[in-house]
Amino acid sequence: MTIDFPRSIQPLKALWKQAFGDTDAFIDNFFQTGFAPQRCRCIYENDKPVSVLYWFDCLWQNRPVAYLYAIATDKQFRGQGYFRELLENTHAYLAGLGYAGAVLVPAEDSLFGMYEKLGYQGFCCLEPVTISAGKISVPVRTVAPVTFLQERNARLPENALQHQMPALDFVHTYAQFYMAENCIFCAAKENSTIYFQEFFGDSAALPGIIRALGAEKCVIRLPGSRPFAMYYDLSENGMPDYFNIPLD
Repeated sequence: MTIDFPRSIQPLKALWKQAFGDTDAFIDNFFQTGFAPQRCRCIYENDKPVSVLYWFDCLWQNRPVAYLYAIATDKQFRGQGYFRELLENTHAYLAGLGYAGAVLVPAEDSLFGMYEKLGYQGFCCLEPVTISAGKISVPVRTVAPVTFLQERNARLPENALQHQMPALDFVHTYAQFYMAENCIFCAAKENSTIYFQEFFGDSAALPGIIRALGAEKCVIRLPGSRPFAMYYDLSENGMPDYFNIPLD
């Protein structure tokens, strides 16, 4: 077993496909817009990647935080401790680089308990809510990822994690960034439903925004009682209060 940076991309794509079942286009978009070899760690057995994780850099209190993403282990190697080994090695590597911590979004509620055993703590309580379209639309326009990032940073609550451009460039391959009156948001339309990755502004505008985007309803994460993300502290500086825009 060897833990290393990636040696080639094609085997990583094959492992991603096996683990998550995403389309080739989605996987290609990640490797074209979001991937960087220095933000990826792999466990190799006989020169084959059998466990892998990626991350995007965020900022918190002027220090980097790693948003861990697409953590996957080959089906033939699951249940043998590879995932734990890779995660612990990555934590040590990030700490050596001065990262304040690592953040992730469990894909299923059942995974919260597993990550708690590995030292992660839940934070940022958000829950999905469904809202129907209104009868009257409101003016909405698309904006570039960099514009959204600037507007987002100006609206973030205190003690929040700030995304960086590589993550938003990847999000832009499957979602759009928008502005409306006193609102900014990131969303993707699937059939008659709008899925909001993030929304800042007056939620009373949502029915009109849904109508403007030609949908019947939306699913949006609003403040609730259940942790949405999890954080691993690498610096004993506590943890942030807010994180959003998971990379779906």
